[in-house]
Amino acid sequence: GNSRSDSWGSGAVYVGLDISGNCLKKEGFYHPQVGRAGVITQHPDSGIVFDGYKLSFLKEAVNLCIKAHYLFPQIFCIGWDVVLTDDGPQILEGNEIPGLDAVQCIEGGLRRGLVEYSRIT
Repeated sequence: GNSRSDSWGSGAVYVGLDISGNCLKKEGFYHPQVGRAGVITQHPDSGIVFDGYKLSFLKEAVNLCIKAHYLFPQIFCIGWDVVLTDDGPQILEGNEIPGLDAVQCIEGGLRRGLVEYSRIT
């Protein structure tokens, strides 16, 4: 509808990232408690198909988050909300207690993604 939310529990759709391809993965996920279809392949409002949708500045966004994380060495995990603008990525906010349930759903956990990312950087 007309609502805007970056909160998975409030209706946002989370989609996995293919960092090596600078694009989205095939499926998006609603939070199980939202009451909509759990797995979708295109955006419910725009109709944009997720699979292979190119994202400008994705690698730069990941590197920006890594650099920002070094500013907070005492915090193990930070969930960075990032906007990809025409001029590059910008951090909106950092979440000290991010929704790791979303990572579990989208990526099957953190380990595989961290190992994969370490191979391409």
